[in-house]
Amino acid sequence: MKLHSLNLLNVEFFNYAFQGKTKFRYWLLMFLLLFIFAEVLGSLPFIAVMAIQATRGFDLHYSASNPMDLTGMGIPASVGIMLAMMPFVLGFVAFVIFMKPVHQRPFKTLLTGARRFRWKRFFWAVSVWLVLLAAYSLVAHLTGLETFHWSFNSKGFIGLVLVAIFIIPLQTGFEEVLFRGYLMQGFARLTLTRWVPLIVTTLIFGSLHFANPEVQEYGAWMVMPQYLWFGLFFGICTIMDDGLELAWGAHAINNIFGTLFVTQEASAIPTKAFFTITKYNPSFDILALVAISLVFIWLAAMRFRWGNFSLLFKRIHLPLTEYNQNEIIAEPEIQPAKSIDNSSY
Repeated sequence: MKLHSLNLLNVEFFNYAFQGKTKFRYWLLMFLLLFIFAEVLGSLPFIAVMAIQATRGFDLHYSASNPMDLTGMGIPASVGIMLAMMPFVLGFVAFVIFMKPVHQRPFKTLLTGARRFRWKRFFWAVSVWLVLLAAYSLVAHLTGLETFHWSFNSKGFIGLVLVAIFIIPLQTGFEEVLFRGYLMQGFARLTLTRWVPLIVTTLIFGSLHFANPEVQEYGAWMVMPQYLWFGLFFGICTIMDDGLELAWGAHAINNIFGTLFVTQEASAIPTKAFFTITKYNPSFDILALVAISLVFIWLAAMRFRWGNFSLLFKRIHLPLTEYNQNEIIAEPEIQPAKSIDNSSY
């Protein structure tokens, strides 16, 4: 589908799905490239290190239950996490490299509907979600609903900090670009709706966390609602804010917080954080997660003047294309979803 005279500076986030090469074969090619980079190339460093450690007499079955926990094989926690996250990092790199040649539209179109990536929004989300997580942890500790044990170990902590700062944002960035960017735009193109992509990507995002150690430890019925809610929460932020900045910022600091500050014994990212939750209450956790995410949404709606949440259920208006240009007498300028200039925040 070929666009005619489309103003790239004033295109709603989902309308980017109608730009460039949009036939199914291009989406299929992109998924193939993502698979090669993320699953094939991304697994090679992990396989190489495992092979080396096996020749040194370490038991490969040690990491079977949690691939990110390689400490029992003589590998520092930070290195193990970095190896396990390489598929996400290379998946992110694949999007950056191949989005333009495959779909004939910039990588930036997967990030935001504004003129440029809004870093102020990203770091606003980081700071606000960090405060909310800290408040939740404090309440859980003071009420005795969860038990926190001091578990900090200075050995290897600098390496852990470096991984948290430089690798986790790429890991969460890949997930946001894939689910709230590429897939959301794809399903929006198919259905011309916002709520269908929101629900579908929420279900896919949640289901891919089914194998996490927390699910096996506490049960799917107790833990899976958290992942589903995260998918819904990040999706709502993406739709209402017309981009990934808030979702990516909150997602990144959420995983960094769980890596450096407060972790749990059955965590998917096992580290010697400052505190480890030894008595975990999944029922309280999901209620607290819903509460702080609703506070986050309310604060974001006030700060960035989102407007009516009925936007989630409105149909997407087609941009001017070769199929509908003759039906339009005067070529309109496509306006952003909000009445304010989003690029200034």
